[in-house]
Amino acid sequence: MISSLDRLPLHPLPPWSCEKIQTRPGSGRRGSRRASWAKVPSTPAGKGVASSQASRLLEPELIASRLTLGFWVVCSLIFLLCLCPRATRAQFDSLTSPRQAAQAQSAPELDEYIDLLEASSAREKVRLVEAFAQHYPKSELLGIAYQYQMEAYRELNDYDGVVQSGERALKLHPDNLNTLLTLANVLPNRISTGALDDPRLAQAEQYARLVFEGINRIKLPRSVSPQRWEKLRLEMEASAHEALGQVATKRGNLQEAIAEFEKAVQQNPTPRGSQFYRLGVAYMLTRRYDPASEALNRAAELGPEEIRKMANAVVRKLRAESH
Repeated sequence: MISSLDRLPLHPLPPWSCEKIQTRPGSGRRGSRRASWAKVPSTPAGKGVASSQASRLLEPELIASRLTLGFWVVCSLIFLLCLCPRATRAQFDSLTSPRQAAQAQSAPELDEYIDLLEASSAREKVRLVEAFAQHYPKSELLGIAYQYQMEAYRELNDYDGVVQSGERALKLHPDNLNTLLTLANVLPNRISTGALDDPRLAQAEQYARLVFEGINRIKLPRSVSPQRWEKLRLEMEASAHEALGQVATKRGNLQEAIAEFEKAVQQNPTPRGSQFYRLGVAYMLTRRYDPASEALNRAAELGPEEIRKMANAVVRKLRAESH
């Protein structure tokens, strides 16, 4: 089981992309639906959407989730945010070039992919992704499916499942920023403070730094405005700073952790309660009680409810100790 504190990072990071999916025309038990699936989400933000709805996914949305602490952003004009300039160009070109789009090679393959997108529960999605991987181990959609499985495991608060499916996704899409950010924020869980030699901390730090490199190398398509990209960039960088702050906390370097958490809350255009909560706790551990109370009160304002309860509990503890 994951404690309430270690469960904190298992929030959905913004899946900043949407991918074209193609299949050969054909009939089948869901043949009438295939024409509407010209575009489906390429990262695990939820169920599939028809191409006529894709344009409505361009603007970021703030979505509350039962076990989560944040938001997800779907951008239907960004395919997979990459680290390699060549790969980045090819993947963005897939938005306009059918030859570059990820393709289902058969109608049954697409049917199974749609089924996993429309799974009624997180556990069902996990099961369907495993079945899809068994039936289509060479599918171009498999890396994306593993990202959906990663998100499903996160909803289930399953640390091992998130890490395992995330690593599988990275093997197929090693430069996907959404997966890198997810693992960078989740890996520090279950690691005791002061465990300097734990390889998971080094891995989380590497993933977070790869995100910064990838952001700097992205070549945007003309369809994405500079203003929209700037907001997405700041959100991703804030999440990467949060991950680095977690790594520093586990290593016992609280001053470095505070610096990273401060960067996260200062530059994030969409304030998040989890980041203010982490900053407040780091302040408290260094006996900086006034800024700790300020950050924790801000976390309580932002929520969601789980963060609100945790932040208020720490504030009460601070008040009790000050008397």
